[in-house]
Amino acid sequence: VVAATCGVRAAAPGAAGSGGAGGRWNAGREKDARRMQTHVSETKAAASVTAEELDRMIEAADKAKANAYAPYSNFRVGAALLATSGEVVSGCNVENSSYGLSNCAERTAVFKAAAQGLRAFRAIVVTSDLTGVFTYPCGACRQVLSEFGNMDVVCLQPNGHTSRTTLRELLPHAFSKDDLDEAQEQK
Repeated sequence: VVAATCGVRAAAPGAAGSGGAGGRWNAGREKDARRMQTHVSETKAAASVTAEELDRMIEAADKAKANAYAPYSNFRVGAALLATSGEVVSGCNVENSSYGLSNCAERTAVFKAAAQGLRAFRAIVVTSDLTGVFTYPCGACRQVLSEFGNMDVVCLQPNGHTSRTTLRELLPHAFSKDDLDEAQEQK
């Protein structure tokens, strides 16, 4: 049984993109930061998140993941958004026996942040229990996140491997308000 629980998996690219997570990030931060910086330049992602901000985001995403409600897939995901204000808002996946009504961790975080009045974000961290692959936001989550602009997307494995990219790289041709405005102008 596969429940609708966000998480596009991609194989870990060896050492490239490996970095630390949580306490693992703090241990050997310089070495891990060099690895992450290498991956950042490969993906053209802006380094908009400090190590301290990343630590806060990882901690929040891991706490949210621990609260995931995933009785059907056992695929727990946590996410944490970093608002431009510096506030971190987390979310977890919540499954439902009617699979289409499940909600991904990334969208849970976005909806929670919007309910708190936050509208601008610099980054999102996504964590799962999978090793050997990264869990990226699914297509629906990418589209929802794109409503709030481009941001860094940092995906972490429990073994500390890190992948960093941008939302624009994951969804280069997002549907947006501009598309709606253009359709109205053509009427």
